[in-house]
Amino acid sequence: GVLWVGHYYGLTRLDTRAPARRVDAFSPLLRVSAVDPDSLLHDLRPPTGGPVPLPATLGALRFEFSAPSLDAPARTLFRHRLDGFDAGWSDWSPDTRKDYTNLAGGAYVFRVQARDLYGAESSEASYAFSVPLPWTRMWWAYGSFGLLLLGLVAVLGVGLNHYRMRLLEA
Repeated sequence: GVLWVGHYYGLTRLDTRAPARRVDAFSPLLRVSAVDPDSLLHDLRPPTGGPVPLPATLGALRFEFSAPSLDAPARTLFRHRLDGFDAGWSDWSPDTRKDYTNLAGGAYVFRVQARDLYGAESSEASYAFSVPLPWTRMWWAYGSFGLLLLGLVAVLGVGLNHYRMRLLEA
């Protein structure tokens, strides 16, 4: 049950009676595509310096994932979550894609994990991205709306006061 193999670098002992160990780790592969109302953006690869900035007019975002498991790939299960949106991990499922629409402005991280038919869980694959706030939710927009409201109140106040004074004169 023991095999000795001599080679250039020395001698290797192979014990065929020892139980087989699964030593190959697998990691899910992730592909991201986004649909903008004006165009279709494919394969959004993360830059080296942080999250991918996506347009504020983003219509939909699709994550497609797979895992390089050669033992019954149809029985590979996945779970995912979007930090900043989902409350926690999804249930394990054979689904290989997840769509998100109408994401609010903010920073997000999509995470996916795979589990093969033996129950071994993969490492996590992630994709960080950010969606800017619409201009109506910027600080300067709130300030402008506030000033506009104050101006409207002032104009109405002056106009009503002027109307009241004319009524008193008459």
